[in-house]
Amino acid sequence: MKYFLSDTHFGDNRLQLFGRDLIANTSEDIDNIIIDNYNRKITKDDTVYFIGDISYTQEGLEKMKYLMKGTKILIRGNYDQQFTKKKLLEYFDEVHDDLVVEIKDNKFYLNHYPTNCKKDMFNICGHIHGLWKVQRNMINVGVDAWHFMPVSEEQIIFYMNGIKKHYDANVFAGELEPNNVKQDIIVDKHKFQLNWVKEESIDNLWSTEDEILEVEQDKDEYKIMETKEIVELMLKSSDHNPYTGMLSKKDNLIAAIDLAKLCKDFADKGQTDEAMNILSEEWAVVISELEGMLLNCA
Repeated sequence: MKYFLSDTHFGDNRLQLFGRDLIANTSEDIDNIIIDNYNRKITKDDTVYFIGDISYTQEGLEKMKYLMKGTKILIRGNYDQQFTKKKLLEYFDEVHDDLVVEIKDNKFYLNHYPTNCKKDMFNICGHIHGLWKVQRNMINVGVDAWHFMPVSEEQIIFYMNGIKKHYDANVFAGELEPNNVKQDIIVDKHKFQLNWVKEESIDNLWSTEDEILEVEQDKDEYKIMETKEIVELMLKSSDHNPYTGMLSKKDNLIAAIDLAKLCKDFADKGQTDEAMNILSEEWAVVISELEGMLLNCA
C-alpha cells in the first residue's frame, strides 16, 4: 500500500501559524501525535511518500528514527533545503525533488509546491498545511488537513473520483465570482529552481574562498528595503491564524519575530531566496526592532 503525507514540521514550536495550538502546547505534543498515528497505520510492506517539509530543525529531523516501518521516500520541500541529500538519506530510502507514481493505472505527479504541479496529470502536493485539501487537479496531503494521519492510496483515488465526478462549485469556491477580486500579486519564489545546500558540508555552506568572494560581490544585487518596510512586511505576513482568524497585537508581534528569525537563519545559511535576498545583518536589526515593539506592547 502506498501512503502520502507532508509538512510534519518536526520540532517546530510555531504552533499558532498552523492552528496546532488548538490541540497542543508544544511541538513535542504534535510530533508524538504524528509518530503514533504513523506507527499504528504503516506496516513493513508499505511505501510512504513524504511530500516535503519534514523538519524545522536538526533535532526535529531525528524524529524520523521513531517512524518504525515502511519504505520512506522524500520529495523535498523548502524546509528540507537546510539538509544535504547525503544527510537526508540517513533517514529516507530515496530522496527526490519530484516524482511520478502510479496508483490503479492512474499516474500522479508528486511535488511539494502546488505552483509547480502539472496540468497533464493528477497532482499530490503539500506546502499549504491545512488551508485546503482538494483543488480541481490536485490533493494536498499536509498532515494538518488529514488529522495528522498518513493518506492511503485508496483515499487518494476516492477523493480524485469525488473531484472529477461529484464535487460541486461550492468546493471550488476560489473560482466563484465573489472571489474574483483584485489583489496585490504575490510572487511565488518556489516556482523557480531551488538552491540546495552543498553536498560537501552540512554546517558550512561555502567551502572555498572564491565562493565566499562571489557572495560578497553579490551583496550589491540584494533587494534594497528599509528596515521599517521589512518590519511592516513581517507583521502583515503573520497577522492571522488560518483557523482562528486575526491575531492580537502581542501574538502578531511574536509570530513576526519567529518569521524574521527564520529568514535570518536562511540568510545565515546562504539561502538567499528564502531570506528574501536580505542580508543576515539586516534581519538582526529587524528582529531587534520587533522585540522592542513587543516589550512596549501592553
